[in-house]
Amino acid sequence: MAKRPPHLIIPVSEHYTGRVTWRGGSYYYTKIKAKFEEFKLWDRVRESPFKQFFEREPLQFSGALIHQLMLHKIKSDKLDEVHIYVGRKRCRFGRVDFGLVTGLNLLPGPTEEDIEEKGSSGRLIIENFNGNPSISFGQLRRVFESCTKVDDVYKLGMALFVMGVLTGKEEKTVVPPFVIRMVDNLPFFYEYPWGKISHTKLMETCNKDT
Repeated sequence: MAKRPPHLIIPVSEHYTGRVTWRGGSYYYTKIKAKFEEFKLWDRVRESPFKQFFEREPLQFSGALIHQLMLHKIKSDKLDEVHIYVGRKRCRFGRVDFGLVTGLNLLPGPTEEDIEEKGSSGRLIIENFNGNPSISFGQLRRVFESCTKVDDVYKLGMALFVMGVLTGKEEKTVVPPFVIRMVDNLPFFYEYPWGKISHTKLMETCNKDT
């Protein structure tokens, strides 16, 4: 006797006709990439853990495809995975798959003591934001776009990348001050588990029932 398919989280009778949208990560990515090219920063980009994002061909987001996948979600007891019923098969996407696709760091993050010791520089805040640590994401974008100091262009661009592309922040969102402080110490900034943060954000979004 054939096994019955699992119950979808959203029954077929309740499927909605809207389309999934996303928060313009490609807009910020394009701005960052163009400025890095203008300031000839590709050698530095290639030394970063994000080089695969900048070297890839542009990807076209398909709202219709993601919409259909989300309509075929099924219940999972794992908060760090999304389970989808496709072609009479239970498919899953979790931490390992995310790591293989993105190549990002999914290890535990540094301690508060490490951040205080290695990521406490206030130079970028003092020189670019008048010493005010309360920085909106939109303000970070504008300062990056107007910056002309090569080293700061790169560091502000990396902060903008993790905030706008990896975590999808809105323009009015306040950027955690430790991000701006930490990016002034690039080796430490590179070791931060941005993949873990990005994956958690993705799972929170995908595991919403509507």
